[in-house]
Amino acid sequence: MVPGRIAIHAASGMKAEEYRWAVHKLLEVGVTCPRPDDLPRRAIIGSVTVLDIASESESPWFGGPMGLRLENPQGCPAIPATGALGYFNWIAGGALAPVLPWMRDFDRANGDERTGELFPDLAPAFATPPARPYPDRRGARKPGSEAESPGEDENAQ
Repeated sequence: MVPGRIAIHAASGMKAEEYRWAVHKLLEVGVTCPRPDDLPRRAIIGSVTVLDIASESESPWFGGPMGLRLENPQGCPAIPATGALGYFNWIAGGALAPVLPWMRDFDRANGDERTGELFPDLAPAFATPPARPYPDRRGARKPGSEAESPGEDENAQ
């Protein structure tokens, strides 16, 4: 990883539970998330400067065991582009990901566009926080570190 400016890619996939968790986390810091059917996916949506790699952080966004320290985020109009895992060279082209059925139906009483939002100016609320859609890996062993004893790593063979 080399520090510097990188593009931010919004993946084509998104599950309802991932969206609900993101909405909850953004509300905790005072940010209202757009409806899921308004979010561009399969596109470059901005850029950010990578400063360095962190192995621990107090940030609520840190999921461990490693993360990137970022600054100077800048959004841009969505540029359709196919993504890949990790760093990749992107090429503009293709189309934005289509809206998924759960995205159109999200928070609509009858699950259709004929029913408007009852309180459109009211932020979403959760009786209980949504479950984190992926494991919190803070405190997990860093990639490349070795198990201290032969039976410690459950994936070892």
